[in-house]
Parts: sequence; structure tokens; C-alpha cells
Amino acid sequence: MKARKITVILFILVHVLFLFGCEGQYTRKETEKELISVHYGHSIKATMKFPEGQSIEDNIYLDLIREEMGIEIIYDWVCANSEYEQKIDLCIASNTLPDIMSVNERQFRKMLANGQIQSMSNAYEEYASDMLKSIVSSGEIMDTVMEQGEMMALPIPHVDDQINIMWIRQDWLENLGLAYPVTVEELEAVARAFVTNDPDGNGLNDTVGIIGPYNSSSITGLGGNQWGLDPIFSVYGSFPGTWLVREDGTIYYGSLTEETKYALERLASMYQEGILDSELLLRGDSLRAVLEGTAGIFFGPWWSGYSMVDGIMSGEMNWTAHCVPLAEDGKYYNKMSAPCDNYIVVSKNCDYPQAAIQIINLLLRDEAKWVDQGFNSMVSISSVYPLFTVYDNADEIAVSFDILDKWLRDEITMEEIDFTKHKLLENDMEMLKVLKKEPLDDFSIQYWDLEHPEAASNMGRLYSFMVGQRAISTEGYEPVVSAYYGYTETMMKKWKSLKEAEVEMFSRIIMGDAGIEEFDEFVRTWHSMGGEDIIKEIEAALNE
Repeated sequence: MKARKITVILFILVHVLFLFGCEGQYTRKETEKELISVHYGHSIKATMKFPEGQSIEDNIYLDLIREEMGIEIIYDWVCANSEYEQKIDLCIASNTLPDIMSVNERQFRKMLANGQIQSMSNAYEEYASDMLKSIVSSGEIMDTVMEQGEMMALPIPHVDDQINIMWIRQDWLENLGLAYPVTVEELEAVARAFVTNDPDGNGLNDTVGIIGPYNSSSITGLGGNQWGLDPIFSVYGSFPGTWLVREDGTIYYGSLTEETKYALERLASMYQEGILDSELLLRGDSLRAVLEGTAGIFFGPWWSGYSMVDGIMSGEMNWTAHCVPLAEDGKYYNKMSAPCDNYIVVSKNCDYPQAAIQIINLLLRDEAKWVDQGFNSMVSISSVYPLFTVYDNADEIAVSFDILDKWLRDEITMEEIDFTKHKLLENDMEMLKVLKKEPLDDFSIQYWDLEHPEAASNMGRLYSFMVGQRAISTEGYEPVVSAYYGYTETMMKKWKSLKEAEVEMFSRIIMGDAGIEEFDEFVRTWHSMGGEDIIKEIEAALNE
């Protein structure tokens, strides 16, 4: 505790001149006030490890929030990531909400209907930093939280990180003399070779072709769905979870189509053959297979390099990424999530609604400095910091990649960039020139300086940009946008049960516990359980 306190004090002293020059909400005057207490509920990975003397309830980020903002975080509860949504649901039902929360669309609408949350209008106008206001306005989503002229939540725009791409072991392809697969048939052939032809050359039958979702992740989803199988569904024109419109204007649900039925049948065949992970939905964490070097292919967003950073730093795995497999028309389709599905809310019983804004202000202002200081390598910001989510402009990832790509090719200078609109970009640019080796146009793992002292804290992000986002920006995709992202009256009551039935049916078919013929009965049951009413309500909402 003493060592950490010294670290915090040194950090503050290093930036004291900066602090005095910032807007009022950042000045040291805040820390001279009496501490205010704010109650919070947090989720965390069960495998999360802390340095000695730190914990989820006592760590360097809580120290910084206390020192900089005068806010004391008190945890009402801490749960596993997989339990967070259910925990918030229980708090809503029992009316025992923490003071500040990060919730999804459904939960926000429920809290609003119950009168459990308060307006954030005054706190936002008075305390939100220019960067935070710029981020919120970039998504054009403010109207989603306005109720009788009051801002009832802080809406966080979906950053353009929702494109799922194929990540594949390039070194395995080269070992077996294979090209990366473009079609789904080629994907099956490569995955089969990864399982049967000993791509890692260790003489053991220990490799997985396509690693899929683990026991608390999703087979399909909207937007970025790491480990999900969405790209395979899309090949067949199947878009589960989306509301689509027929030529006659009627609405249908993408999970119930004949195309989805066929996609499930093909995935069941892959699973039975063993080219799709035999431990699908059984593993505690799919990432472990990736880090241990036994997985050859998975699907996930551009940021998957963050997850794989330990494997990347070993220098033994050369992961690359592509927008494949392609559909029959030669296009890569990706389901898009709602413009906003993450909301910061404040309980009506909270005396300090501005605390939520100040906690986010601090993160936006200093996250890059914490990374530079090595704090993130000691304790993960994304795992520990209260109210953490990706706070960025809606087009931040594509814009940042474009700048980084030009910067690496000396087509742009730092003087041309307005860093007040990009909280991490300056550090990204500096570190890219430091860590990338010749040739500058080859991003294979051997052409990065993994021995550099800054590599461990920067490689996950830079590899994600220069390999993952490169595929998206250069190869392209066709967006599939749902006609409706909200929650109808019947959905508020029955959607959770309907979704659970869908997940169970998909899982049982793929894993061989149910025949494909059971899909038709599932569709009929889905309609009778409230689905038909939901479709009518959505059609009415769209025709208003």
C-alpha cells in the first residue's frame, strides 16, 4: 500500500503543471474538498490477478480517483463478468441499485420505466469535459436518452470495433504450404489440415481447427463477438439476432430463417467432423487455447490482439487477419450492432450524479499516460477502472488506423494531428515508430521489436491496429443493419426467455444433441411464446 501511494503521488507531481492548466473539473481544487462516497457494483474475470497488496477494492486506479477527483468508490458487490447482467437485473427487481452503473439498452429502459434513475443533464453540462462531449456527440445518439427534455443516461456510442474478422495462424499455413482460406469450403479444408496434419510440428495430436465460443460467450451476436461463429452464418445469408424487412414491408427475425437452419446444419457437420472445436461451449475460456498455441483459427474484432498479447510477445505465433469467408457473391457481410447499447446511469438515490462524469473525465484525460507509465501492465485498466468502456469517437478506430498507416509511411506529421480528439493516438504513433522493424509493410511477428522495454504494454494495441484493423480498412465489408434495435413492451417481459430458447436450440443442433428437424418446431414455439406479438409491435413502431 505504501509503495503504491508513493507511485500515485509521483504520478500526480509529474503532471501537476498540466493539472493546473486544465479546465475547472480537473483542477486540484477538487481534491481539497471533503471526499464523497459513491456506491458501485463491478464485474471481473475470475482469473484476474493483482500485484501484491492490490485487489479489486484496493488498487492504484481507485487511489487516483480519490486523489484527483475526491471520490471514494465503495463496492456494493463484485461478480464474475458472466454474471454482471443478471446481477444488475436482480438489483432492478429488488430496487437495490448502486449509485452509478453501466447497463445495456434493456436495463436502461426498465430502470427508466420504474423511475429508478435520475436526470444527468445538469451534471453533464457542468462537468463533462470537451473530449467526453465530443465522443457522445460523434454517435448522434443523444436522442436515445432524452425524456421530457432531460438526459436520463450518458449514452456511449459504439466505436467502429464491431466487425468480426478471421484471425488465423499464418505460420501454420506456411508450415503446411497453404494459402489463407477465402471461401467457407476453403476454410473447412484449412481447418481440417490444422487438425490432422500437425501444423505446429510437435508430433502430437493436440491442435484445434476453429476455436469457438466458451461456456459463457455467444455463438452469435451483433457487432464485435469474439469467439462467435457469425461470419460462417453470414456466408449462407443467415443473420441471427437481426430484424429484417421483406420486400412487402413485413418484419422477420433473422434467427428463424431457412438460411439460419442451413447454417446450423453445416456447423453441426463441422463439429461432428472435429474441425470445429470439440470443446465448444464447454471451455472455461477460449483464449487459453490461443495463448497455449493449440488453436489455428477464430473469429473476433480488430482488438483481438489485446487478448493475445502474451502469445504475440512470445514471438512464436504469427497471427494474421482477413475479412473472410466470403459469401457466394464475393462479399463479406457483417451484422452491425446498435449505434448505442451501453448507458451510464445514476440511481435516483445518488447525491452526487457528477461523480460518474468525473470518473470518466479522469479516464479520458489520463488513460494514455497510465499506459505510458506502465500502470496498465501492472493492473489492467479495462478490468479494474470503474465505469470503464471504450470511450471514443464513433469512427475512432478507422481514423486512427488511417493516420498510423500514413505515419509509418511518412505521409503525415504529428503537427497535423489534433490530439485533443484522440486520447491514445499520440502514444500509438510514437510507439509504432519505435517497435516496428523493416520491412515496414510486412506486419509478421518477426518484424516487431519484442525485446524493447515498451513492447509489452503497447504490442497488443499496435498489432490489433496494424493487423486486425488493416484487414477491415483495406479488404472491406458489407454492413447488415437491423431494422430495429429497441425494446417493445412484450420484449421487456419475454425477450430474455425467447433469447435463452434460441441460444439453447442453436447449441443443441451444432453439438448434435438435437436434430436439424427440431429447428422448425423451435420456430413455431418462438412465435407462440410472444414472438408474434413482438413482430407486430416492431412493425407498428417502424410505421409510426
